Amino acid sequence: MNDVMNESLTAKRSASPDAVVDRLFQRLHTIYGRAWADMWVGAPMDEVKAEWARSLDGFEVETVRLALESLKTEGVKFPPNLAEFVHLCRQFVRRGPHRLALMAPRYVPPADVFKNLKKALGDERS
Repeated sequence: MNDVMNESLTAKRSASPDAVVDRLFQRLHTIYGRAWADMWVGAPMDEVKAEWARSLDGFEVETVRLALESLKTEGVKFPPNLAEFVHLCRQFVRRGPHRLALMAPRYVPPADVFKNLKKALGDERS
């Protein structure tokens, strides 16, 4: 089931904000049940979802997915409101390319470390 979520949220980086919010609300309702549903009693859902879509529009779908997954892995007991979820998403924003660079060694190691060590210690028996 988790694979379905991963595929649906990550399949398109350019998924419409409305589609992302619809899927996000489904998942949050599944995770939090009545606590999630009770947050919206009396609120017009189309307006609530539109506000969430506007607020999450600048985030990549992968960022939203990671924020959602962190709610489960961190054991967050209560469903987040919009401000809390946006704050959580900001923690997963990529800050640039993630590359490892191999640096050239700062020195050239001696060819025979032990011979040089013995010489430095004054042991010339080698």
